[in-house]
Amino acid sequence: MTWRSSCALAQTARGPGHSRGNARPVYPEVDDMMACGHQLVSTDRQTDPCFRAICDASVMRSLEQIVDRMEIQDLLVAYSHAIDFRRWDELDDVFTPDAFIDYTAMGGPKGKFPEIKEYLRNVMPIFASYYHMVATSKIAVDGDTATGVTICHNPMVLGEGDDERVFVCGLWYHDKFLRTPDGWRITERVEEKAYVKDAPSGVGG
Repeated sequence: MTWRSSCALAQTARGPGHSRGNARPVYPEVDDMMACGHQLVSTDRQTDPCFRAICDASVMRSLEQIVDRMEIQDLLVAYSHAIDFRRWDELDDVFTPDAFIDYTAMGGPKGKFPEIKEYLRNVMPIFASYYHMVATSKIAVDGDTATGVTICHNPMVLGEGDDERVFVCGLWYHDKFLRTPDGWRITERVEEKAYVKDAPSGVGG
């Protein structure tokens, strides 16, 4: 992106039918600069060096926020893949070592990451197959921390052949995230039950 296009982005966001006079500023820093009495070096705001610097800084902040959100989305997918393909050690790259995990809403345990990891390693092989499909994540980033709420659609298969039985869990993950030297990690995950359909007695909370 060129500096001119970045300044254009920072200057206004106009929808169909909106005139230049009632355009909505995208980056308030630009208007703050003008309100404080800054005198433009050029009559063209896009060639003013101060205006250009603020535009570029604002765009960089926006790009950093986009990257943060994409990395957190990748983290949510990494959790599902580690569980679904039974690659338990990959969870080490999803959670902090002292992360708190609460599965009690769906009938599981709660505790620190190392004990929950062992629980998953020992219990999940009971099921013949399953997957954890995550979607519609609402993520709020605040510096080096973030929070998120994500739905999960989770069919589970017990038995095989004529004895196969499928039940379905619907839930939300309530997560807290931390930016670490190795990237974003989950520091807390708490499940909230939405529904369980056709589960055997004692399964699914």
